Amino acid sequence: MGGCGSACAAGAIVDLQTGNVFPPPLGGKGSGWDRWIFCGGVFEAPYTEYRRNSLLMILRCTKSSVKAPDLYYLVWENDRFRQVLHVSPKP
Repeated sequence: MGGCGSACAAGAIVDLQTGNVFPPPLGGKGSGWDRWIFCGGVFEAPYTEYRRNSLLMILRCTKSSVKAPDLYYLVWENDRFRQVLHVSPKP
């Protein structure tokens, strides 16, 4: 994953067995650079949490005006992420 500004991140998911490349979860819908950008934020915790032997990914996303991140719990199924749970911070 790489940075693309103060409150965003860019990256890709690569299947090392097949070489297939997939856009990140919650990525843009465009066909250019936007496709590889997903939410990030300005907070201390890591943007993503995952384990090599797990299908679960936890993604923290926030707007630069909000300090607490939204939490997305995603599961990798059929070459894409399926959202299991979305938790928003209290205003």
